[in-house]
Amino acid sequence: MRETTETYELCASLLDLGANGGQPREWLTDEHPGVRGCAALAPALADDPQAVKVLTRLCVAPRAFDRSLGYGLDPASPALPYFAGPPRWTLIAAACARVSDLRDLDQGARMALPRAFRTALCPDFEPYLRAVFPQGWPTASVDATTTQRTIACHVAERDELWQAEGETRTRVLRALELPVERAAWLELVKGPRRSVAEYSAADIVVLEGKMAIRCRPTIYVGVDRTHPEMPRRLFENLLDAHAEAVAEGRIDGYHLTIDSDACAVLTVDGVALSVDRGPGTWSPEFTNMFTSCHWCRYEEAEQLCRMSAFCSTVSAETWYDGRRYAQDFADMAAIGPVRPTGPAEGKGYRAVLELDTEWLPPGTAVPRGLDSRPHVTDLRPPT
Repeated sequence: MRETTETYELCASLLDLGANGGQPREWLTDEHPGVRGCAALAPALADDPQAVKVLTRLCVAPRAFDRSLGYGLDPASPALPYFAGPPRWTLIAAACARVSDLRDLDQGARMALPRAFRTALCPDFEPYLRAVFPQGWPTASVDATTTQRTIACHVAERDELWQAEGETRTRVLRALELPVERAAWLELVKGPRRSVAEYSAADIVVLEGKMAIRCRPTIYVGVDRTHPEMPRRLFENLLDAHAEAVAEGRIDGYHLTIDSDACAVLTVDGVALSVDRGPGTWSPEFTNMFTSCHWCRYEEAEQLCRMSAFCSTVSAETWYDGRRYAQDFADMAAIGPVRPTGPAEGKGYRAVLELDTEWLPPGTAVPRGLDSRPHVTDLRPPT
């Protein structure tokens, strides 16, 4: 297993190779997202379908790509000087310029929405708008493509984009010859409707991994993203499921420690998450807990899986058979592979959960009063 510094050096070498006309195709399947992304960014692979697929998939977890190269973690990373700003900006621009099937941009665009219109150049979201609306706004709603309607729906429905200061938003949209009024985006979404016979498989976008949970919370959590009870529902479901697991003997115990308004730590004793790949599986159980959607054997694991879908980052560890292992995640994707961290006694796992306060509405916080329940400690000063 490569050390972190070795990975950063490899990423820098791949970026340098690509800048000099190389085709680092053999690195497109590396287990490290930074390595895959740096290989795929090579200009010589601009028309390579596998490289383009790597880019669009990494766009679904843009902050994971940032962190995989040390951005925000290690300013000395030799890969960072190759990027003018967060590495995700280069990733998004390349994916949007190279992709042929615009449906492949849908999930990346969803993840970029919270950072849309924050700066004058809008590097997180402008490339998606430019790719999907290359000729500006459709002359009539009947002329809009399925992808244009889908992206318009994402933009129109996100209240935060229209409640914020509009100067930057107006400048970006006008530069792309797109409407600056929300009503126009809503109108494009609404009609005209096609008949059922006019729809085909080309109109279907499959949400991968935890994106299904994040984008359709009413199905999995029971309330919408903007519902004021969303954070409380997430934490109460998590605690209820673990209390039941103790009562039924599946785990020995659990504890939730609330460190801040956005951060909580769940520790579970008596059961571990395997770091070994099972037969016919791509990822270990440990990794799947924080990246996948439909694998959990018991309700307590299912609720932790759902909780992590609304986290910007998760730092997790598990211990069993005398060894301890760790892995870090961002945007529901692994930042790097599982790594052994030393000896350990017993078995269990721990997850440091950082709520995604960009995706969730402004002011979202771990709810107060949870420490009235057993096995919960709230370290925040009283209000």
